[in-house]
Amino acid sequence: MFLLAQNQTLSNSLRELEADGLITRHDDHQVPPSVTYHLTSLGKDLAMTMNQLFDWGQELYSKKEKMVEH
Repeated sequence: MFLLAQNQTLSNSLRELEADGLITRHDDHQVPPSVTYHLTSLGKDLAMTMNQLFDWGQELYSKKEKMVEH
């Protein structure tokens, strides 16, 4: 039951990402069925922005830690 809910959540998330233009879905036309997803240009831009935000957060955290140490 739990695995079914996880699969449905993943499927819903992938559909939303595709609808938002962040990923594309490719049916590999294989047996058993195989589907792959790829980032679009917009998805790659978002990933880069998120990485920059993460780096900024790490830098800010490090600065705050140094301030507390002194």
